[in-house]
Amino acid sequence: MRSQIHQGWPSPFCGLITLWGAVGLSASQVAQAQFAQPAGEASAGTFIAQKADHRPPSERAVFVTATRSPSPLGTALADHQVIDREHIEAAMGMTLVELIGSLPGVQWVNAGGHGKASSLLLRGTESRHVLLLIDGVRFSSATLGLASLENLPLDAIERVELVRGPMSALYGSDAVGGVIQVFTRAGAANSPGVLGAGQRYPSLLQSAWGSRGYASMSWLQRWKSPSFDASLQISGLRSDAFSATNAREPWGSFDPDADRFRQSSANAQAGWDIAPGLRLDMSALRVEGRTAIDDGLGTDSRAGLLSQIGQLGLQAQVSKVWHSRIRWSEAVDGYNTLRTASPWTELGETRSRSQQWIWENQLALSKGLLQIHAEQQHQEVSRPGERFEQSSRSIRGYGLGWIAQEGPHQWQVNLRRDENSQFGSENTGALAYGFRLGTLWRLRMAIGTSFVAPSFNQLYYPGFGNPALQAERGLSREWGLNYQQGDKHVSISYFQQRIRGYITAGPIPENLPYSDIEGLSLAGSRRFGGLQWSAAYDWLDPRNTSVGSPFEGNLLPRRARQQFRLASQGRSGPWTFGGQWQVLGDRYDDQSNTLRLPGYARLDVFAHRAIASDWRLSMRMGNLTDRRYETAYGYNQAGRALYVGLSHTMR
Repeated sequence: MRSQIHQGWPSPFCGLITLWGAVGLSASQVAQAQFAQPAGEASAGTFIAQKADHRPPSERAVFVTATRSPSPLGTALADHQVIDREHIEAAMGMTLVELIGSLPGVQWVNAGGHGKASSLLLRGTESRHVLLLIDGVRFSSATLGLASLENLPLDAIERVELVRGPMSALYGSDAVGGVIQVFTRAGAANSPGVLGAGQRYPSLLQSAWGSRGYASMSWLQRWKSPSFDASLQISGLRSDAFSATNAREPWGSFDPDADRFRQSSANAQAGWDIAPGLRLDMSALRVEGRTAIDDGLGTDSRAGLLSQIGQLGLQAQVSKVWHSRIRWSEAVDGYNTLRTASPWTELGETRSRSQQWIWENQLALSKGLLQIHAEQQHQEVSRPGERFEQSSRSIRGYGLGWIAQEGPHQWQVNLRRDENSQFGSENTGALAYGFRLGTLWRLRMAIGTSFVAPSFNQLYYPGFGNPALQAERGLSREWGLNYQQGDKHVSISYFQQRIRGYITAGPIPENLPYSDIEGLSLAGSRRFGGLQWSAAYDWLDPRNTSVGSPFEGNLLPRRARQQFRLASQGRSGPWTFGGQWQVLGDRYDDQSNTLRLPGYARLDVFAHRAIASDWRLSMRMGNLTDRRYETAYGYNQAGRALYVGLSHTMR
């Protein structure tokens, strides 16, 4: 079950007209994700406000993922976006996949609610083309080759960084469509304010209740002294949900009962400033889930989910121009089949374990920053029943990067070599260039190569895999233009991506010669009518272009060709309120383009207010119009749902 889930409007110019109609739209301090940009830069998104940030770079928030080093937010040449903690809290009751899927350039797939198999499609690529990092650590199922998103609780997350476009030249395999980096709740070193030695920050207790038996609770405590900081966060969630399947489900698993989900998590971080310029840090995250899965009329399977990460790092300011960091980490993804009605499914746990060493160095040059990194990763997998033909592999990676700016010119160059014990060597590279046209316009261009190695299931699953599969290789190009004057902004991005050796879904996968993805993204924001508005439109053309294939010319599955988002927020007295309207066009669920998924429009609204100095009340109504829709054929999504939250700062 876990592996199974993993045309509308006439032209992109309709969206351009609609978008310019909304660009009287602004966005300044939305209490959701304050996407601070340098003057002349901005980006629009769901519940996300933008404003020009005229502070000096040293005072701006930083963004890490697009360059592997801290940079002022908005200065990266890659198309990027940030979801901060305020935005996450406004998404009460949503899953992480829904939250990220509400951003421009992203579509999402879910097999029936909380804890069910989920995936994200960035710019038309598949979920296996998206690299997930948690606090800098690669995290995915090596058996499925997918980022394991369905078992990550929002309560444990401080912020999310999203980079669209190929990033293999920085991160190696899997980063074809982009990178998602999740940062868990941080220690006091990253919190505002300074307390005396041995002091602790106030505890934060948050709880929420909602439709269909939804309930969650979390507790967060931070400590800080002059040389030491730490945090501990514990959370739990339950949802009695709804039936994950309906009568259209194609695998014979339909059952109309509610499929519940239970989850608990713990996250700890600590850091010690051993000496000036020398810091030791560590973190650990463990999430356990229990989910019910339809397995035919009157029958449910049960599965246990495990997501676990631990890391230990040492960083040093070796000299004025040289910063170095070394880190060891281990990540475990587990899927334990506890009960099943299928005679073809074995009871027991399928587990992926990955250990990784990374050594990163940054050297400040007379012009720009030079980055050098080396890493080694060892993956091991296990499954109940018949073993894989091979159950482990090792990957070594070496990377070199240069980031610089000279007058109106800005550039980033990255080269990387990966040595895989199964597939040999892969070389990737990327070049990005930006040019500022006066104070209002900025032009950017990028080209990059990428690759993704087949997963263990694709290679060796009994009766399913194909050991002859080769790695996919991609080439991507992008052109972008940004305009900003005061609170008005528009951004345009056009991209093309060709994937050679595209791996098909289903049993006995094979490498297709080519698949091509072309797209256009438009975004704008402005203040209008006393409200803060943002709008985004995406046009996508993802196709199988393999000559001679029975599916030549067909759209790739589960990609809507067009989508539109409009969000606004306002204030009235002690209340902050807002909403988002999201519209997606038709899609197909299969390669033959015969199983049609109708388009849909979804409206979400939220409101919150401080009801005392230490208390805050929050409300969110999801799918206000109670629209029935599917992101995977035969699998339900939640109807109208109300959530109420209460948070208390215990001083």
